[in-house]
Amino acid sequence: MKFVYGFVPKDSLEDIVRSQARKLALKRMERLDHTMRLELQNLSDAEKEKAISDMVDRILIEGDKELWEIK
Repeated sequence: MKFVYGFVPKDSLEDIVRSQARKLALKRMERLDHTMRLELQNLSDAEKEKAISDMVDRILIEGDKELWEIK
């Protein structure tokens, strides 16, 4: 008999990775949004959400090295 213990995540690995990618995308969007507001070129809420969604997809495809540095 073998005794084994470990951690079992509440969410799937895909959900965890997507959540991290969204955090990173939101952090980047904050910087971009600030700059765009200074130039009076701010995006609507729908445009921001679309941009964030696109960033998340790009981060997941490219495997961004900052993904796990975000808390």
